Amino acid sequence: MKIINIIAAFTILSSTAFADLTVIKNQNGKITKEYNKNDIYAVYEENSLSLFNLKTDKVININREKRTYSESTLNNYNKSFREFMQISSDKQIEAVVKQLKKSREEVEKMMFGQIDKQYEMSKQIFDSLKDVKAEKKENIEHGGLIFETYAITSEDEVIKYVWICPELLNIQKENVNVDKLYRILDDINDIAVDFQEEVMLRGKELPEDPIFNKTDELRRKGYFIFEMNADGLNTEPEADFPEITVSDQEIDSAIFEIPKDYKKISVIEMMEER
Repeated sequence: MKIINIIAAFTILSSTAFADLTVIKNQNGKITKEYNKNDIYAVYEENSLSLFNLKTDKVININREKRTYSESTLNNYNKSFREFMQISSDKQIEAVVKQLKKSREEVEKMMFGQIDKQYEMSKQIFDSLKDVKAEKKENIEHGGLIFETYAITSEDEVIKYVWICPELLNIQKENVNVDKLYRILDDINDIAVDFQEEVMLRGKELPEDPIFNKTDELRRKGYFIFEMNADGLNTEPEADFPEITVSDQEIDSAIFEIPKDYKKISVIEMMEER
């Protein structure tokens, strides 16, 4: 695989003592900025900032286009997320009820029938994946940092390629409590899983995806850069692989501040805005 020519060079890192860490990804013109500073982890994309303060367990979301923000404890954020999923599900059902002019019971029966078919298809696919492994491939060096390439295989057939940077993860750990951050993100993911199992699957457990699980293991070994299905190599991977810029320059704390003229809204309202 020829990957080196599609990765943008890193900014030159001035020292090994990193005060802050900013990682900017440009993928097909969509720019994502990840900030790591003093146990604050924040992601900025499409005029929205999501911030986790790992010291205070506060979650802040800022919508710069709407000039709104929400602020809550982590516990309240998780509760609101669960409520938001229920509200979104109800709205989708009601929209179909109006469109098809059927009863809610009829729509739910139709919807759950489709979900059950998709569930069985997914389960068959996941069950067919045997002996799933992550095989280390070549390293790629840029700007003094190393990308590690892994091929995730099932019975020696490559399913997916994953690129990570363990060195960047180590730098991130100097700035934020990565283990706690993962626990927070895992809890949010678990809420989504529980909702799907409880409401959409009516008590059935989601089937285990061994490819996802192996990818998740790699995410915890190094700063996640990119993933791509194996068949994507036959199309145009250059169009999708992100340009990466890494900086150790001090992050302006004003990035994390809520503008005084912004309107405070609920967490659920913020989720609906997005």
